Amino acid sequence: MRKPLVLGLVRRKSLTSLPFTTRYHGMVFEGDAANLIDYHVLSRGAFEPGLSALLGDWGKRHAAGIFLDVGANVGIHTLANAANFAKIIAVEPFPPVANRLRRALAINRVSNVTLCEAALADAEGKTVFRIPTASNLGTGRIVGEGETASSTDCVEVPLRTGDGLLAGEELPLSALKIDTEGAEARVLAGLGDRLRRDRPLVVFELLDPGEAAARKLTGLLPEDYRFFLLEGIKRRRATLRSWTGGHGDIVAVPAEKTSLIGSWMVA
Repeated sequence: MRKPLVLGLVRRKSLTSLPFTTRYHGMVFEGDAANLIDYHVLSRGAFEPGLSALLGDWGKRHAAGIFLDVGANVGIHTLANAANFAKIIAVEPFPPVANRLRRALAINRVSNVTLCEAALADAEGKTVFRIPTASNLGTGRIVGEGETASSTDCVEVPLRTGDGLLAGEELPLSALKIDTEGAEARVLAGLGDRLRRDRPLVVFELLDPGEAAARKLTGLLPEDYRFFLLEGIKRRRATLRSWTGGHGDIVAVPAEKTSLIGSWMVA
């Protein structure tokens, strides 16, 4: 009943703010229906449930490892999978959004999630981060080379590499999700050591449909990885099919582990 009721009564685009509290994967979720991600949780009970389910299925088979959630935002996939991995490192550089995730972890007494307040890329230091829009907290991103930036729409945030972040971690990296609005290649470039050593499941969003962008991203993973397109990410049961190019949500799996995603595959 929730979906038709919310869709009928709440017009997100006309809202300035509408705070709410609901349950999400057994946890307390505090949101604001004016924000796109929160609105999906309120109206449908989830955001990208297909991806959360895929990560959860993988995590149950690799529960002793780490899930690195890069571009964690308010913690949609982190909260959904807190029980499926030994440890989660949630990377979120924008302070107001990171504060929301920190509060969610505190009120739900989640103890196996570490919050990293930095942007992940291929260098250590600082970078300029474009502030997300109020209506979609998932639009924040690192400012690209040659782009103009001002103090009104950008903030300076710490910059880390994934290899540096994981340097002291003894647990293997089991799964990696990257949603960084175009900076996915830089994240992968900074994780080369761990990708070769631990051979995790990797999920990333490819926004550029061009062949050059695809080659760049796939070239940053070990040669014997297999690539699939995740279809139905907004459905509770998504599917995987072989990826032949183009933009979308891409799942990269080590060749020796492809049998573990067999139940997700379609011809």
